[in-house]
Amino acid sequence: MANPSQRLLPSSCVDVHRLAGIAPEVSQFLRLFSGETRLRMLLYLYERERTSGELKKCLNVSQPIVVRILSEFRYTGAVASFRKGRATYYKIVDGRVHDQVALLHHIFSAE
Repeated sequence: MANPSQRLLPSSCVDVHRLAGIAPEVSQFLRLFSGETRLRMLLYLYERERTSGELKKCLNVSQPIVVRILSEFRYTGAVASFRKGRATYYKIVDGRVHDQVALLHHIFSAE
């Protein structure tokens, strides 16, 4: 874990009242990362675009689980799908998701 003294922002720079006012939106966004399978799926999609079959293999979970989570990600606008030939690929299209993955890397990989 990162040292608390190495915070990205000092507490005085965070507008907690504004965040409290948009808590439902923030909560919905953070839900994308809730659970190991969701988080790992976003990490694999952060690396590069993938098919549902590739994600199934990477995650070692059933196809229905992959499809359900991808459907939720698409519904929220975090992920989009596109076709290449006969295959459907998925990629992260919400820049906040990219930022959150980078932040998680900073928090949990810092020495």
